[in-house]
Amino acid sequence: MKQPQIITKEIGRDFGAAFYTTDIRDKTIRWAKRKARLSFKQTRSNVDFYVSVYGWERNP
Repeated sequence: MKQPQIITKEIGRDFGAAFYTTDIRDKTIRWAKRKARLSFKQTRSNVDFYVSVYGWERNP
């Protein structure tokens, strides 16, 4: 994927489907794994998780 897909948030949730940014890689991976486990508990289907890394130039 060349750019993130932005989806509207889930009703009543601050951290539903969305695009988040952080520079804390380990925390990001833990969060993605947690969301995959929660989804598995709901659907009983295997769920892959992805962490996308993007870079930018501060002064192009």
